[in-house]
Amino acid sequence: MNFTKLRQWLAPPVFADEEQTRIAGLLNTILLSSLAAVLTLSPVFILLDERLFYRLANLAMSATTLFLALSLLFLVRRGHVQAASVLLSVMFLFIITLSVYLFGGLASPIASSYIVIIVTAGLLLGGRAAIIFALLSMLLLLGVGWVLDGGTLTSGTFSSWILYVVIEGLMAAVLRLVLNSIQSTLERARRNERALAESNRELQAIQASLGQRVTERTRALQEVNTALSESYYALQENQARLLISEKMASLGRLTAGVAHEINTPLAAVRASLAELDKLALEYQDSIGDQEVEPGDHQEIAQEMRETIRRASSAAERAAGFVRSMKTQTRNHSTEEKQPFNAVPVAQEALLLLQHALRQTGCTLAFEPESQEIELYGSPGRFAQVVTNLASNAIDASAANGGGPVIVRLRREADGVSLQVSDYGVGIAPENISRIFEPMFTTKPFGEGTGLGLTIVHDIVVGEFGGTIEVSSQPELGTVFQLHFPKASHEND
Repeated sequence: MNFTKLRQWLAPPVFADEEQTRIAGLLNTILLSSLAAVLTLSPVFILLDERLFYRLANLAMSATTLFLALSLLFLVRRGHVQAASVLLSVMFLFIITLSVYLFGGLASPIASSYIVIIVTAGLLLGGRAAIIFALLSMLLLLGVGWVLDGGTLTSGTFSSWILYVVIEGLMAAVLRLVLNSIQSTLERARRNERALAESNRELQAIQASLGQRVTERTRALQEVNTALSESYYALQENQARLLISEKMASLGRLTAGVAHEINTPLAAVRASLAELDKLALEYQDSIGDQEVEPGDHQEIAQEMRETIRRASSAAERAAGFVRSMKTQTRNHSTEEKQPFNAVPVAQEALLLLQHALRQTGCTLAFEPESQEIELYGSPGRFAQVVTNLASNAIDASAANGGGPVIVRLRREADGVSLQVSDYGVGIAPENISRIFEPMFTTKPFGEGTGLGLTIVHDIVVGEFGGTIEVSSQPELGTVFQLHFPKASHEND
């Protein structure tokens, strides 16, 4: 047996209209229940009743009910829900009226079944239909009572009829009010549902619009980000070029007298070599001379050693200038950080300033706390800091006719401090906050790039992780106080 087809046949039909689907579901339930009741109860009544007339009447009513129920189910599944509802209500009205006539009177409980007609009509056809069927029920009851009383109405029949009129009238009125309230509620629910659907459509449209806007804005941001990245890379390249330009400009200023500085020790070396050549010839001529005593040989050797010492000292001075120039010109961007002794690095960096000191009438004092002060980082970058700060101090002092420039290097509990002080023109209060800005300078055009202190700040703060403090008074001088943190291996 195919139960799937049976379940499909028993299931209520579904239509596009929700109200039609609701009524079809009620009809389906009522009709299937009626079929089940008829098929179950009719045989019992037919078999138990010994009167032939009533057996035949029950049989006829059962057959009629089955036929009508199946016909109505057919109409429902064809979509004729309104017609099926009217026919069902009329069928109930006919069957109950016939039952009241055949099996009792107005006083019989069967007469109360008219209430089922009113409720069924109200649920299927609405409140007005409930009132109409209530009026029909009252008239039919009155007609049945009149027939059963032999063409007259007794007081008992009339009292029963009045009672049913009141009950059914009240039932129809209450049912209409309830159904109207339910219908209004359903209508509001439908309006709300339609408004919600409309809101959902608008929301979907807004979401689609927002999605498009987000996509367009994301694309625009990506384009801006790409442009910014390109600008940033170009800025980095330009900054690198400017830093190289500043470095070369500083080196040009520092090495303006390098030829003179190197020429002096080289001249001393040449003079010492010439003196040494004379002493060597004199010693050569003295070989085998009986008049030359051992003391004379010792004297010549002593003079030769002294000449060599002077030549070595002059050569070391020249080598120091060369090392200092190499330190300044080396590319420190790829130099690895390492522990180093800051004292000799600072001394070599200050060597290049000797010519500038003599030209400006300034003096330079380097005062390290000891000959061994360790820092961690790039020695070349530290030398660049010392050179830039000392060169700026010399320039500031030169504007006042010269003066002392003091460079102090000290150990501290948490690192190393470098102090560069002068007694020059000082810095105006309004310029103190701007001295580390790129391209800012108070020097005349062509005498400064405005990048020297920017480089110092980037090296001290960015590479060494240190700090810079500046104190200055116009015409009294400036003090730069730098703090470098401890070497990393000292913190472990």
